[in-house]
Amino acid sequence: MTYINRKVLDVSHHNDVTSWQAVRAAGIVGIIHKATEGTGYVDDQYQRRRQQALQAGLVWGAYHFANGSDVQKQVDHFLNVVGIDAGTLYALDWEEDPNGDTMSAGQAKEFLRLIGDRIGEYRCVVYSGNTAKEKLGSHSDEYFGAHRLWLAQYASRHITVQASWSDCWLWQYSDGNIGPTPHGCPGVSGEVDTNSWGGTDDELRQQWAGHGREPIGPHNPLDEPLADRPVVGMGDHSHDVSDLQILINSTELRPDLDTDGDFGQLTEGAVRDYQASRGLEVDGIVGQQTWTALYEGKAPLPGPPSAFTVAEQEQIRQLALDSRIASYSWRDRGHAPNGYIAGMALAFGQTYRKLLVGHPAAREMAKARTDSDKDALNIYRAKFDDLQMSNETAGVDTLRHLYALMLGSGMRESSGRHCEGRDQSASNVTSDTAEAGLFQTSYNAHGASDPEFDNLMGEYSAPQNEPACYLSAFKEGVSCSSNEWSNYGSGKGCEFQKLCKECPAFAVETHGLTLRNLANHYGPIIRHEVELRSDADMMFKSIQGYVDKRYPASA
Repeated sequence: MTYINRKVLDVSHHNDVTSWQAVRAAGIVGIIHKATEGTGYVDDQYQRRRQQALQAGLVWGAYHFANGSDVQKQVDHFLNVVGIDAGTLYALDWEEDPNGDTMSAGQAKEFLRLIGDRIGEYRCVVYSGNTAKEKLGSHSDEYFGAHRLWLAQYASRHITVQASWSDCWLWQYSDGNIGPTPHGCPGVSGEVDTNSWGGTDDELRQQWAGHGREPIGPHNPLDEPLADRPVVGMGDHSHDVSDLQILINSTELRPDLDTDGDFGQLTEGAVRDYQASRGLEVDGIVGQQTWTALYEGKAPLPGPPSAFTVAEQEQIRQLALDSRIASYSWRDRGHAPNGYIAGMALAFGQTYRKLLVGHPAAREMAKARTDSDKDALNIYRAKFDDLQMSNETAGVDTLRHLYALMLGSGMRESSGRHCEGRDQSASNVTSDTAEAGLFQTSYNAHGASDPEFDNLMGEYSAPQNEPACYLSAFKEGVSCSSNEWSNYGSGKGCEFQKLCKECPAFAVETHGLTLRNLANHYGPIIRHEVELRSDADMMFKSIQGYVDKRYPASA
């Protein structure tokens, strides 16, 4: 459109309309009047002038001056004032807000989606000039391009549109002062925005309200291609965030999450909960992995079983202390504390119950031996074979054999003391490399067992799971100094050290994961200094039998 054909005026209460008949006599076909702004402002001339213009034979439209406030509230406010009918042109006025709160591209898209659900898809016109070009850059967005563009550009020729459109549907060529002529219009006193139409009057009337586009009902986020989803996180505000909130609500994990497009603390918390529930990396950032899980409707993981009751713990403790391994004198370490033997028995029983319900970390620990030089079951293969403890098949036998090796590992690393601090002769004092707990594991081992390792950290950090730490059992016969309780650094590494000491069952399971995927993390394993005992396996087998009898439905 490069020629001037003045057919539409857009006005507000700032304009002094003296005669609608004179406006029509000047060749004007349609009027687009400001109706609302933001979430509360209403143009006080809108309703009165609507009736007058329609009576004069003009077609009528309404525009909403948008800002960066809540998009849903803006749509609701606009439609509450304007109403919904088949004859009105609806327009989003997307331009720079003089108050500095300009609507973002994501918010503009969300506005179009929300209003499209109410009035009909693609029916709303997009009014914009430099704002669309600045916010969208050179990117071509098919969704924006499917809407008619009402271009604001005060030039006599060579008008340009943003890459999402090939041309404009309506061209605002002048504000009555700047831009090509003709300026102004009979029936309106002073300056007025004027718009050029590239077709006939009848074509303008036919296309005016966007007929033939039926409402599509509630927006379905899954209709948008997965490949188009960007990474979103704290502080983002866009239609992608709104879609994320809708999808998380559909999981019934957090059905009350506001779908306002604002990625705040509540949304981040919901994302973390969702990631943990699906075995994903728990970072609160929605990338391709999390989007994919949401699109595929990935089922939630089974939750960890509740801790053993006090009575069950006492029976397991007694089984452990009555076993032959409880009286064994470990090489260079002597007898294990009663708390270590009982605690390991409880930890094994808990992990076995997890395996029965398909918990990812338990499955990872119980997988069949691999040929990797980082798998402790492979490193110790000859010893396991000598004791006729095969690990060639995934399941409880392999899990039990791993725990037998872990029992010896804990004695070698810490003499069975859950609060053991780092090796004072080592220089690893950063938060990620400082060792801690029964097995002297450091947080930098977590990457080898992603995401199970970090998910265990989230699981055991939850207050409701504290009983499953079995601290009271592990600390029997163990004294801890204040220096041993101290931790190094800050952040996740420091949290890991603290959790290993205060929640020994967590230290046990992360050790099991690390033995299967990064066994070279432990010098005593590589040097074959850890004792592997068949009577340790027999003790754990008695615990397995107890669990099978106690929880027959699971077994």
